[in-house]
Amino acid sequence: MAFQKVTVPVDAADPLADRRVRLGQTLDTSGYSDYLRPAFLRGPFADPESGTTYYYIARYELTQGQYRALNGDCAEPERADRIAQGDLSWFDAQEVARLYSGWLIANRPEALPESDGIPAFVRLPTEAEWEYATRGGAKIDATLFPGRTFFDDSEDMRAFARHQAPGSARGNLGPVGLRRPNPLGLYDVYGNAEELMLEPFRLNAIGRDGGQVGGIVTRGGSVLSSANQIYSAQRTEYPPFDLTTG
Repeated sequence: MAFQKVTVPVDAADPLADRRVRLGQTLDTSGYSDYLRPAFLRGPFADPESGTTYYYIARYELTQGQYRALNGDCAEPERADRIAQGDLSWFDAQEVARLYSGWLIANRPEALPESDGIPAFVRLPTEAEWEYATRGGAKIDATLFPGRTFFDDSEDMRAFARHQAPGSARGNLGPVGLRRPNPLGLYDVYGNAEELMLEPFRLNAIGRDGGQVGGIVTRGGSVLSSANQIYSAQRTEYPPFDLTTG
């Protein structure tokens, strides 16, 4: 598995410092689900050279081969092992993170970054972490950050996402990393398998989180999403007892 460093430019020496970003869109099509809202970010790790903070996010979606290996099946690799792993519940994803964290701590502790002397572990991203990284983070010009996608609207979604369109997914998950990446080098942030988030769904009450906690949140769309669905509303809620995604 490969992870991408995402810089959050705040003063690492100040434990209360965080970065305010505006996420979501002011689109009629997205409405309350993905309306413009403030969020605050700070990376758990400090960069001694720049004095800023950062976090890591997976560069590729979890593959079937990786999922198989983490569950103890280390048979010879197959072509299908490159395909994104779908049909995971939120609890399945948490278990994958636990298994991989345990393996890293047991076998490669020296490769893990630390915070206050405590080694890192793997978890699902928060919505703010995912969207900040997907938009390009601090790597892109601030004037381009609020765009609907990290690429220009004149470009074809099929170049960046495996989704429901002629010449694209046709409803089937595909190998990871074959579409063009975002500015941070992240692949398949749109389309292919949906991206599960750490926290539960909360309604966006015109700029703030609503009080009621709902179901499971996924981002980025999937092979079943049209280009318009990916453009207009990248946030999907699954009811509390409908936990599968793919």
